[in-house]
Amino acid sequence: MKNITIFGLSLLVLLSACKKDDPVIETSKKLVKMTNANKASDFIAIEYDAQGRVIKSADDSDVVTITYNGNEIKVKEWRTTENREVFSFTGKLNEKGYVTQGIAVSQYNQSSVTGQTFAFEYNNDGYMTKKTRTDSNGDVYVYEYTYSKGNMIAYKVYRNGVFDWGGTWEYSDTPADKSNLNWEQFNCPNKFTGKANKLLPSKYTGSTGWYVNWTYTLDNQGYPTSTTLTYDDGDVYKYLYTFE
Repeated sequence: MKNITIFGLSLLVLLSACKKDDPVIETSKKLVKMTNANKASDFIAIEYDAQGRVIKSADDSDVVTITYNGNEIKVKEWRTTENREVFSFTGKLNEKGYVTQGIAVSQYNQSSVTGQTFAFEYNNDGYMTKKTRTDSNGDVYVYEYTYSKGNMIAYKVYRNGVFDWGGTWEYSDTPADKSNLNWEQFNCPNKFTGKANKLLPSKYTGSTGWYVNWTYTLDNQGYPTSTTLTYDDGDVYKYLYTFE
């Protein structure tokens, strides 16, 4: 489970940065791969279309494909290790290209199939503030996201009106997010679920008390070439980034 958490947390911080007094160097590189420094087979590769939108995200077990057709979006996740589809979603995009509603079929558990409906809300600045997911068994999950100065500082998840889990974020004072990717939704980095954070996170704390800290290595253009995640239990993981 920790490897999944690591990738989720790491992809939320695929951000570039520069020292506070350094000039910002504009470039057009895109994040195309993230690799575990100690295990090359543990990776995520990302592909984009001509408009810079993510169309594919692949790791050592799953492939997520995203297709766009006007204001419609389709997301499909294929588990290569089991040769089957585990998730499919069809949704509507608003005029900013952000998803606002949709329906899905979740089959991560081979013994059960769950139908789902989604609704998404955004603030005036384009950040997702709420997601509501209703499962075919009647369960309703409400995800609430809180922002400050363009950065997610907290989120809470309620199951049938009762708090279930959440967490809080802390940030350094280092600006710039050249990757411009989100990882909170659909198990893939994307640009259709609202704006990404502006700043580089330095710490995440889960609602049960566990936490993880980040340190970064940057190239001469301010892109992160690696990040080291240090967990409260002493586990340390290092990931390498490839921008092209």
